[in-house]
Amino acid sequence: MSLKHLNILIGYILLLSICINAFTRNAELNIGFALRGHFWFLIATIIYGLLVSSNFRDVFKRKFSIFISAYFFLYICYSVYLGNEYVFIKADVARILFLLAGIVSPYLMTFRKNKVFENYIYFIFFFLLISYYIYLKDFSGFHIRYSGYTAAFLHQLFLPVLFFGLSYNKIIRKSNRTNFVLLLIVFVFSFFLGKFRASSFVIIIGLMFLINLNIRNYNKSFSSFINLFKSSINYTLPLLLAITLYYNFSYLLESDNYRILDAESDNYRIFEATYVFEEYIRPNLLLGGGLGSQFFTPKGEIETDVHLGLFTVMLKFGLIGICLLFFLLINFYLKYFIYSRSRKRLFKESVLLLVPSLTIWSIYIVVAKGLFPESLFGIGLSIGLYLKNKALIKSALYLPMQKAAPPVGLGTPYSVFTS
Repeated sequence: MSLKHLNILIGYILLLSICINAFTRNAELNIGFALRGHFWFLIATIIYGLLVSSNFRDVFKRKFSIFISAYFFLYICYSVYLGNEYVFIKADVARILFLLAGIVSPYLMTFRKNKVFENYIYFIFFFLLISYYIYLKDFSGFHIRYSGYTAAFLHQLFLPVLFFGLSYNKIIRKSNRTNFVLLLIVFVFSFFLGKFRASSFVIIIGLMFLINLNIRNYNKSFSSFINLFKSSINYTLPLLLAITLYYNFSYLLESDNYRILDAESDNYRIFEATYVFEEYIRPNLLLGGGLGSQFFTPKGEIETDVHLGLFTVMLKFGLIGICLLFFLLINFYLKYFIYSRSRKRLFKESVLLLVPSLTIWSIYIVVAKGLFPESLFGIGLSIGLYLKNKALIKSALYLPMQKAAPPVGLGTPYSVFTS
């Protein structure tokens, strides 16, 4: 077996383990077996990726990557210093590993240039359909509430990658017909059949960001401010409508098949977040309780995650951590609103192609836990797909600009990609 085929095999095993883990990691979903050693498998896969892929190693040589790596390493040391239990620290470190495993996957699973993301989407969608089937058929032996959770987990894995694919195809002017069919299936199930409020909401918001990615060859600096104004106007009414639908979801879709949400879910989430903030976050407001921190819920149960993910971030990383996250996201969003219609600007800031995927992940953090293994692997996979195919993305943005620009002399237009 060649090294290339071995890498693809390992990549598929990794992706398969993530999808199966969505079914097996909750004991109340009676699958009959459980994945063991996932933590060590993730470590082994990431180390293997560092050994066989120089491009993946280059990811960690960037200043931002060095800063993030140092930040998490210091927090691990801080968590040990606070005396947090090893088993809980290990569980939180595993979240970081899921993110890194998602990033390394495209460097292992190399496909043809016309198959940048499709194989990942189809593979995940297959397991998503299985979760839909289990959910709708009420199989005996499957706890119906947690079978619904499995579909929700896979949504958080699938949607960021799908929206990266939608954005990528829009950039290279390739048909998105198949991707929109998949998105329609997920939306119909989420909104009408499964009553998944968060997934319905993120699809609507994600489409708003995708529509705003309407590239023109703007060169005047003033057009950036016009674009910011247009984006603000275009987003206001749909955003207000989406928020209204989200908070009135249970009244608009009354059904006996309402399996996950209940009438007090919103009130309890807010109550729990307020309780955790007062009892556990406020005493360690600046730095947080570190990795592995947990709390007793109002019901007296031990938990590591608040139902509203932002409060989980504050619980573990404090005010500094939440401010860093906000600064990073706001920086992306402001640039996206300004540059998303300018091919020249987007060429310099091609990372903004990730904004629709980041939006999906961000909303899940705000309205749900959002820090599930599937969610972190999904956003990591989206980041990895961007990093692996950055040259293709820049080429797709640059060539139309080159055709539109008047000739300026001899030289190759492709030299910009080698710099």
